[in-house]
Amino acid sequence: MNDHNPVTMSGKMAQVYSTAVASLNGKSEKRFSPIYLANYTESKKHYLPLSLGLTATYPFTDKVSISTGMVYTRLRSDFTYSMNENRIEKEQLLQYLGIPLSIQYQWWKHKNFQAYISFGGQVDWNIKAKVTTESTSTTIDKDHCQWSLNGSLGVQYGIIPQLSLYAEPGIKHYFNNGSKIDNIFKDKPNQFNIEMGLRLHIPK
Repeated sequence: MNDHNPVTMSGKMAQVYSTAVASLNGKSEKRFSPIYLANYTESKKHYLPLSLGLTATYPFTDKVSISTGMVYTRLRSDFTYSMNENRIEKEQLLQYLGIPLSIQYQWWKHKNFQAYISFGGQVDWNIKAKVTTESTSTTIDKDHCQWSLNGSLGVQYGIIPQLSLYAEPGIKHYFNNGSKIDNIFKDKPNQFNIEMGLRLHIPK
């Protein structure tokens, strides 16, 4: 686990092993012995983020508006650790609350239906993080603040003049926030995602 004696196994698994203490020349000296795991493999699967939002828009013109609000995002990842016949499966669930800010351009409208394109950014805070192993759930350290840029193609249906139901499939780029949390934001920073929710329309 140091520069001179590398450990030939996963860093996560190595944390559960202690280093050996040997006596040399009558002095107690700490030794970092290599640890070998035969047929050890790791695999992981990140699921697409799913977000639910409550947003508000303010129109600059008939076609251009600014949008902000609050968005809830749920991330799920599955991790599998195997060695011979032994197998450990973990499910990681991360929940975020974010504040988006975007510019929207309406390019089509028919009665209560609208279609638009949107560009902007978002900041997300991890509010809950847990790992479940063999039906046992454990709270883990929360992820750092997460910044992203996004572009999307949205559709919305006006329930009433002041309120619409919307869906926005789009692409996001997530910046590396420097945390040790393994999730889809770091593994695949450019991601397709789907956001759905309610939108409040603020009159000019």
